[in-house]
Amino acid sequence: CMQEIVTARHIMPGLYSRFPDQVERLDQVRMTHCFEFSALPEDKTGLNVKTHAEDVPLARVLSCRWGGLNPGGTDEMQTLFASWSEFRLVSQWLDNRRIFLQPSFEPLDPEDFCRFAHAQVYPLGMMTTYALNADGTMMTPLSFFLHDLIHTENNKTWQFVTSNLPLEGAGSRLAFRQRVLDNIPPALREHRLDRALELVLFNLLHEYPAPDATQLMATSSILPLLRAVNYARRESRSSYATPWQQVTDWQALLACLWVHRLYTMAAEKTTTDALEQQAERLVLEDIPALKAHLAFLERHHQTLQDHFLSQSRLSQGDDGLRWATWYSHGPYAAFYPSGGHLTLLYDYHHLAETPIDNTDVVYLDTLHNPQALQGLVEVTGEQPPPRTF
Repeated sequence: CMQEIVTARHIMPGLYSRFPDQVERLDQVRMTHCFEFSALPEDKTGLNVKTHAEDVPLARVLSCRWGGLNPGGTDEMQTLFASWSEFRLVSQWLDNRRIFLQPSFEPLDPEDFCRFAHAQVYPLGMMTTYALNADGTMMTPLSFFLHDLIHTENNKTWQFVTSNLPLEGAGSRLAFRQRVLDNIPPALREHRLDRALELVLFNLLHEYPAPDATQLMATSSILPLLRAVNYARRESRSSYATPWQQVTDWQALLACLWVHRLYTMAAEKTTTDALEQQAERLVLEDIPALKAHLAFLERHHQTLQDHFLSQSRLSQGDDGLRWATWYSHGPYAAFYPSGGHLTLLYDYHHLAETPIDNTDVVYLDTLHNPQALQGLVEVTGEQPPPRTF
């Protein structure tokens, strides 16, 4: 709390005055300037009293009980965190012997989370700088801490310790991570999938609650996974450091296919030879089929994009930026936002700081819908390759 107040009072005003253009740009990409404190109302309005960090009296912070560290003090949940129930959970989690809350003083990247995500370890950011990037947003100290609390509350992997499902039980998650990251078969190494595999696994083990990740992977198609990973790579690219931003479309597609294949094999005690055979099958059968689709998409990209655009809902924000939303009627629509929405295009996306084109994901989705597929044949004059993914 004290660091948040110091940041709000002494750091942020200096940034505003010294770098007005940069701060304005950060405003556009939803920079979280400072945490907003809140107290229970003194009247009967029922609305919490919100206070910006720079306006919170230090005496109010010092007079709080802080979980019993200051006996006789006021309840911080009533005077500082009335709108944030997650802070009350901290004391409950500290008494929960099934989880370990780890104060983290260093930034963590997707590889770090992949390596310890099987354990019941939950890092809580205790950052020493005035702002750090989380989910594409620059967060001040207490906002960053709250972000980690929300992840802990959403994931709750301690509830699934004994599960045998690949993305739930501790032992199962460890085995799946080892299979994905530590045993890349020789047949796939030329594609340099290390960072792409980390990105896929990071989303499955950290960004999604375990039951949701399991549901995502329990389909016969890679599309739900590919949409999630491409959203991370495109719309949310600023959430990641350069090595993960540089994952290519091809690497992401191949990584999703391989991880999905490994998930279907997770219940089996698979030998190294069996994994290599699966990888060779992927190289001989799946990669040529994928390349055939990509070649079709390249030949007809503008035609397909215009076709999808004609069936999309066009929207425009207050800032004048436009985007097109395509609604899927295919079998995997339930796995997309709002029950089937796929963003086809952004003419510019603030978080990504670039235009966004998801024509490839929409194309692969239409292949699973016979009526939509017929529409592709009519506008291109050519039958798409037969294999679906």
